[in-house]
Amino acid sequence: MPLMNKNNLITPGTVVCRNKELLAGNIDGEVILMSFANNEYYGMNRAGSRIWQLLEKPVAVNDIVNVLLEEFETDRQTCLADVTEFLKMLLSKKLISIVE
Repeated sequence: MPLMNKNNLITPGTVVCRNKELLAGNIDGEVILMSFANNEYYGMNRAGSRIWQLLEKPVAVNDIVNVLLEEFETDRQTCLADVTEFLKMLLSKKLISIVE
């Protein structure tokens, strides 16, 4: 049986939040992040920037999806899949953490 890691445990009920050790800025409505731990910077598109705003405080994945469904033209299944993949990427880069 494969070992599960936190990266595989993002579900609609998972609560996530930002890593506070990042430098973040906003350029033309899009978020730019600098991770000193990774020595990398990241740029986010409009949807990613909105998700980043929502991650200011601990928030459930499903709550993020509900907000995005009101603001973007997409269906729940697609939105949940896209948000989950985006959060997995952020988690793998240690830009967010799971709140237990």
